Amino acid sequence: MGKKVEELLKIISELPCSQKQVEKEKQKLYNYLKNNETRINYGLFKEKGLLFGSGAVLLSIYTTCRLRNISFTDFLHQSLKHNMRFGKPMLIKEYIQKKETLAMAA
Repeated sequence: MGKKVEELLKIISELPCSQKQVEKEKQKLYNYLKNNETRINYGLFKEKGLLFGSGAVLLSIYTTCRLRNISFTDFLHQSLKHNMRFGKPMLIKEYIQKKETLAMAA
């Protein structure tokens, strides 16, 4: 476990809470950090020259869209709408299927 994550978990666990909802949110944050500690080792990623974070994710989506001749902005728009409706982003595969279905219906 990274030293900073370990320190943060200690601080979170020692935070006083007087309300049930605050305690519940504190526990959710603690559990998230504990369960994902190996994924948030950004210092190591940076040291190794690896890309990480939202910029790297968007770049990979943009590159995939470009390679598949898909409109990046339309895909993002459709994916965000899908996420708001279903609680999860749309996969590129789902986007392509939707576009093909709409093209066949036209």
